[in-house]
Amino acid sequence: KQWYQRRVRENKSRGANHFASTTLRNKIQREFRELPSASHTSLRQSLMQHLVKYRAGEAVLLTQLSLALADLALQMNSWTTIVPDLVSQLSTVTKLWNVLLECLTVLPEEVGSRHLKLGAARREEVTSQLQQHSATVFAFLEFVMGNMAASDTHDTTMNHVFKCWGSWLFLGEFDAKAVAGGQILPRIFEIITTSNHAHKCYEAASDAVCSATYAMEDLHLNRELALQIVPRLSAF
Repeated sequence: KQWYQRRVRENKSRGANHFASTTLRNKIQREFRELPSASHTSLRQSLMQHLVKYRAGEAVLLTQLSLALADLALQMNSWTTIVPDLVSQLSTVTKLWNVLLECLTVLPEEVGSRHLKLGAARREEVTSQLQQHSATVFAFLEFVMGNMAASDTHDTTMNHVFKCWGSWLFLGEFDAKAVAGGQILPRIFEIITTSNHAHKCYEAASDAVCSATYAMEDLHLNRELALQIVPRLSAF
């Protein structure tokens, strides 16, 4: 951790920062058990600080830092309030929304990663912890979608929302009625049906529909979602 902090403090080149963040992520992913438990909290705080510091930096740097934090969270047994903590710290400031969206997007993805050394019991435990807070995530996404100002970053933010929305659908255990009745789903189909394939959000919107279709396989739980999606798909 100290080596990483020295490298990013220097801030001499984008390449150096990217290399440092990628290396730290790999170390957390592969060598977490060698890290003293007493240092877990300080490492978490350090990662949060760097995420805020580089919020406006290159997307690849933000992604690597978010992945590092996600991999730490999923292996850190003492951190049982991952989603509430992230939302409370990052949701109240508009300029930090992209950081929170990136962190929330990669968390469900990393749960299923076989590169992360999680035992079956821990993987099941942390999946359950995340699912318990899915309503918080979807509520935040709806809030962001309803409060995006028209600007140069509008499409970027919407792209983030679509990716995060799909990621949490794939995780499962969500309120299908609330998700189906929100404003995100209609916006996704609006992008797909009215925009050309070059639109920044087209790919994210398409991926989100795929995640929703996958979630529809459990019709007993997600009937309301199916009722909204099937007619739209049939219209293509």
